[in-house]
Amino acid sequence: TKDKEFRDYFADVVEKWAHKKVRFFEREQHGRPYYECRLNSINVLKFIEDLVGARVEVPLAISHSSRNVQVGFVKGFYDSEGCVLKNPKIVRVYNTNQRVIGQIKEMLVNLGFDEKRTRIRRHCYRENGKDMYVIAISNKHGMRMFHELIGFTIKRKQERLKSILI
Repeated sequence: TKDKEFRDYFADVVEKWAHKKVRFFEREQHGRPYYECRLNSINVLKFIEDLVGARVEVPLAISHSSRNVQVGFVKGFYDSEGCVLKNPKIVRVYNTNQRVIGQIKEMLVNLGFDEKRTRIRRHCYRENGKDMYVIAISNKHGMRMFHELIGFTIKRKQERLKSILI
């Protein structure tokens, strides 16, 4: 990940859950810092593979779970793939998997977000020209709802979100 705070938070959660030490790595990717954590465990690998499979869609165990589980999943997804822009004021999440982005939008709508105002757009942002799909929440009500219901675990992103709601 490009976000050291996210890497450290994720590693802490994994260590508590797996009761094993995570190793940390930092390197450069495209001239920018890139942060990794690694855990060598066949049992953890099996659990994750059973849960997420080939990572081509949101696992049914998540999309058919309780509201709280869906909120937690969306929060984690935004922590990892999302950002908050100040000008214009927008909460965005990016991913190359159009199906996953569509499923995240469905969860947002199921959580009460306005379907017409929670838009998916296709953008070509990557250096390799691969299509990126974006969910943009730009209306004041939607951003306030995101802040109150979902928010970010990453403090820097949560503070930025608060600042655009003032």
